[in-house]
Amino acid sequence: MTALRHMTHVLILSYILIMFINPVLGITVSHGRDGAFTSTNYNLDTSTALKDVSKLGDGTISQVSQLSGSGVNEISYQTSAKGNSVNSAIKSSGVLSAATSTTASGEVAFLSQDVAGSGDLAAVVQGKSDSTSTEQMNAVLNGHTSTSLNAFAGKDISTSGQSTTIFGDAGATSSSANSAENNMAVEGGFSGSGDLNTKLTTIAAERSGIYGTNSFNGQEVVNNKVLRGIASGELSVSADGIYEDREGDLGTYGVTATNILKPSQNKAVFATAGWRWANNVPIQYKLSTNLIGSSTGANAKLWAREISKGANEWDRNTAKNVFKGTDTSNTPGSTNVITFTSYVPEVGEYQGGTGNGKNNYMEVTKDLTDPTIAVTWTWYYTDVYVTGADGKRYKKAAESDVYFNGNMYWRVAPSQSTATNSKFDVRTIATHEVGHTLGLADLYGSGDKSKTMYGYNNGQVDWYLSYADKLGLWSLYGR
Repeated sequence: MTALRHMTHVLILSYILIMFINPVLGITVSHGRDGAFTSTNYNLDTSTALKDVSKLGDGTISQVSQLSGSGVNEISYQTSAKGNSVNSAIKSSGVLSAATSTTASGEVAFLSQDVAGSGDLAAVVQGKSDSTSTEQMNAVLNGHTSTSLNAFAGKDISTSGQSTTIFGDAGATSSSANSAENNMAVEGGFSGSGDLNTKLTTIAAERSGIYGTNSFNGQEVVNNKVLRGIASGELSVSADGIYEDREGDLGTYGVTATNILKPSQNKAVFATAGWRWANNVPIQYKLSTNLIGSSTGANAKLWAREISKGANEWDRNTAKNVFKGTDTSNTPGSTNVITFTSYVPEVGEYQGGTGNGKNNYMEVTKDLTDPTIAVTWTWYYTDVYVTGADGKRYKKAAESDVYFNGNMYWRVAPSQSTATNSKFDVRTIATHEVGHTLGLADLYGSGDKSKTMYGYNNGQVDWYLSYADKLGLWSLYGR
């Protein structure tokens, strides 16, 4: 990465030179209303033409600006809505054209920007919320660039993206995402007449992720397969290459992709219960129609669909087919996760499971009392072991039965929500209980509230596994 470091130093020097050559025209445009705010600073060469239009509505501010010219130009945009902000900066020495659109409304701020130019040019966008941030950057020395950038910030989520093409003597791009769980970054550049194409999207919410590609002189170096690899743990990868540039001289390129877990995430973020199902034993549940109506009725089909969605959320996050079938429509049937039975199992009764995945029951029953919402009974052998994907020995599961409290009020929620509710969402609770069947234990820490295996629920709706839940799944069954 020596060439990259050298190139970075050259870029920094270029920025310094740009900053000390003072443009002639300075303009600041600011607006604020109902918690929404925008501010733009223009330091423009006299050859640069500018058009800036802002609109103010009820709690909404939008701005569109267009500029074109040459010489030395510096532009920065700041847009925020109740603490969530997007920012952008452009510095150039040469020909420049840029079109930028920003919007701030409620708790959401958004920016999109198209930039093209020749000479020396650098552009950066950022999205920031209270707990997350993302950034995209690109720069070229003595060359040409065309880039489309965007940034978004809302409550506890920020995203950004870039689609960039660079030709020149040196160029670089970077993408980063920061969340409470981890930081991800992709940084790459070249030195020596060449080109760079970057299409990367960053997302920071509960966890950070980066998706897309990075290519040098037509050679794809970073792609989603590489990014999934580093996201699977605390990993980093570097790739360095040499090439013959257009002048017949030697050029170099390099890229580094990194995933860093936050200190609190380096500790145990999941807990296993001590059992695991044997390999190649697809689990299937028999859902009793005792309280939910006939297997042909709408209510029973609704319960079966929501439970299937919960089981398949675990299934789709591992290559192992832990649940029967490859059900994508979440329909009950003998070849899928859920089949119906008129049998009425007794809470806590052993149904004669042998670990073949067939003797597992689910039931809505009034034999459970408040405050129990649902309970999973799992039987496992004390003298038969199977090996998990993490290399550890686990006791072999024989049977797992799940009971939902029929004295509680249940619902099928239309969407995810952190709001409390007097009714419990079938899919949310089923996903949690299925995690017990697989061999994961409850979590009760203050930092576990966003995880499927968190042991408390006050009517919130949570359908998707957190990264910690996936780590637990992968430790048992692999990716």
